Amino acid sequence: MGRYLVVNLFSDPVRQYHRELVEKISDSFGVKPQKIGAHMTLIPPFESEDISEIQKISELFVKENRRIKMTVGGIGSFRDNVIFLKIAIEEKMHGKVSNFMTAGIGKTGGEEQLNLPHVFHCTLVSRRISHKFEAIMSSLECETHVYSCYLDNISIMKWDEDLKKWILKHQFHLKP
Repeated sequence: MGRYLVVNLFSDPVRQYHRELVEKISDSFGVKPQKIGAHMTLIPPFESEDISEIQKISELFVKENRRIKMTVGGIGSFRDNVIFLKIAIEEKMHGKVSNFMTAGIGKTGGEEQLNLPHVFHCTLVSRRISHKFEAIMSSLECETHVYSCYLDNISIMKWDEDLKKWILKHQFHLKP
């Protein structure tokens, strides 16, 4: 049984900006950095022996769609334990991405993890930060950079228990 996650992996400059913010937060507040670089989760972590259905819907999505315009930037949060970069997806494609996520989550049996409407985001820090939440948010008030980028890949990650990190298992690229 493997543990998997389906994401869009960001490239530079979003990847570099995310890395700088994660390091700033980690160094300044002594919180653990994320175990995966700049990404947007499409299908949350799930366990499976066979990911062929996830591969099929990923292949179909990239075959039927071109890369999708997005903007990444501005700071947001969930409750007092998740701080993230906001993501805005090209309006006409928002439904297609949401449908892909719903189909994928349905294949993993994780329907209880599906919260609609979905808030697209790129996590900077989470878990056990409640006692530092306000200070971290205050330190990020001046972070107003916004980057234009694309949802240009569907990446299936697998958790490596020995390395204690997510490893790229399969990647599907959308056409320009």
